[in-house]
Amino acid sequence: MKDLISEKYRIILFFIILTAICVSFLLVFLNQSSIKIQRNAEQKKSESFTFFDVGENTVLTKTKLKDLRKILGQHRLENLTPVYMDFVHKGWLAKYFPSLESYDVFFEKPRLRDPIASNTLKLHYRYAHQKNIPFNNIRFVFSRYTNKPLSLFLRLPGDGSIVINNLKNTHGTPQTIENVKISGPGPVYFWKRGKDILVTAVLFDRYGKPETHIFILYGENTENFKKTIMETYPEPDIKTGF
Repeated sequence: MKDLISEKYRIILFFIILTAICVSFLLVFLNQSSIKIQRNAEQKKSESFTFFDVGENTVLTKTKLKDLRKILGQHRLENLTPVYMDFVHKGWLAKYFPSLESYDVFFEKPRLRDPIASNTLKLHYRYAHQKNIPFNNIRFVFSRYTNKPLSLFLRLPGDGSIVINNLKNTHGTPQTIENVKISGPGPVYFWKRGKDILVTAVLFDRYGKPETHIFILYGENTENFKKTIMETYPEPDIKTGF
């Protein structure tokens, strides 16, 4: 009898888990299918940091997604996701790059955690390594107002020496941050192009192994995004009752 009861609960648990998985996939599918992107747009050459021809002037289109799929594999597209500036950890960028502090403060406002105000698209690739691409996490964030990139986050195992050497060859000798506090062996390098910034840091993963994190912020695009939000969703008046 006990075996029958336990078998019954195992079957029920199996169907509960299966239902949860199906619902999750359905929600993802509905979210992605509801996202409307133009098929084509004029693509101006980007003069700053690019990743497979995606740079500050790139406009996200169906054609661009198709091109990226050939290179990076399948993607996940999420609508209305908040903008986070928590490279390395929350507040780290603002500490070592004071020019970014205003963005860090702005995007941490509670009202910008509202999906409506966070008018963005997150383009996520997790299986690029199957295409012989060294990164195991690629995450773009685009403005929905312009469909231009705000930021790019990349992660790859190891010290990233091949990628960092390629960056040095392309963008020249990087600047370094001395006495930087990070949970890893370092080093931390960064490059600047106008208002755009690219930062690399070698950190420890949860198993104590080195992994390289790369972050690009497209400053002018982010500033325009910030201005548009402030115009569209102005700061609410605070009513004290006095």
